[in-house]
Amino acid sequence: ASHSAIARLLCLSSALLAAGCVPAPDSTPSPDAAATSPSSPAQSAPEVPRTMAVTRDPNAPPAPTFENWLDAPRTQGDWTYTGTARKTSATFGEAGSKPRFAILCDLDTRRITLARIGITLAEGMPMTIKTEALERNLPTLTPDRSVAETIAYISPDDPLLDAMALSRGRFAVETSYLTLYLPAWAEVTRVIEDCR
Repeated sequence: ASHSAIARLLCLSSALLAAGCVPAPDSTPSPDAAATSPSSPAQSAPEVPRTMAVTRDPNAPPAPTFENWLDAPRTQGDWTYTGTARKTSATFGEAGSKPRFAILCDLDTRRITLARIGITLAEGMPMTIKTEALERNLPTLTPDRSVAETIAYISPDDPLLDAMALSRGRFAVETSYLTLYLPAWAEVTRVIEDCR
């Protein structure tokens, strides 16, 4: 009986040792299983947000910079004065092209409008007027989003207008898109005086 018990004990020990030598099954799923598993880390990881790329014409020349804006060459174009019984204006641009800037006087309201034509700024973004004596950020409006035009209102007795008319031959209109360097010709003064 004791021999039989010892034999059974040896068989049981051998079986346990053999089971301990069998490698555990690989708990790492195969690539195919990982791709299809709903709890796969690859699918549950948050998506990295993409940044919007700003495209720019590679052939466009870089905008020139100047230590003093008064040294910058003036923007090509001329002023044209027009007037009616209710409104007068001075528009600036090149012949045969759409104007780029305008100063308008509403004779009924005695209010002057500065209009940057050809661009649309986000509501409230400033239009900066630079003169030899004064510089001012004017809040802007876009009355009609279907028209590329941004405007700023100014009182006719604002000293900035005198500074524009007398600013060493030029003043600058700066927006986030482009700066215009405009000559302070008689048409500018005439519209300002119309509203006073």
